[in-house]
Amino acid sequence: MVGITSKLANLQHLVALQAPIRAAENRRAELEHLIQALYEDKVKGNIPEDVCARLISQYEVERRAKSEQAQTLAEQVDGFQTEQGNIHSWLEAIRQYRNIETLDRDILLKLIDKIEIGEREIIGNQKQREIRIHYKFVGYIG
Repeated sequence: MVGITSKLANLQHLVALQAPIRAAENRRAELEHLIQALYEDKVKGNIPEDVCARLISQYEVERRAKSEQAQTLAEQVDGFQTEQGNIHSWLEAIRQYRNIETLDRDILLKLIDKIEIGEREIIGNQKQREIRIHYKFVGYIG
């Protein structure tokens, strides 16, 4: 049940990211149409040139902003999908080795990206050091 709930939450997050992308792209297309219509009205003499120039400038600023917004959101979607794929790959690797009895070099190479060992510290009468394990696909879990 947790897997289905998690997948549903991921799907909802993805849809929530994609909706503003579509809205930004739709507005950008609408602005391009408005710019074209304004230019045609100016050429026909239906609106003064200064009004046309001011409106085109405003529309162009908004069009660029919408393009940047859509690109930023698309990058977030790509990042989210990559992250989900990495998590899936990590879970598959962990499942494959969940019942291992001995840890060997091959298993370490498949599961662990790097291990950081901190400086030795003496706390009270005990020697301690921090060890951070960075797993493949998901990084440090701590």
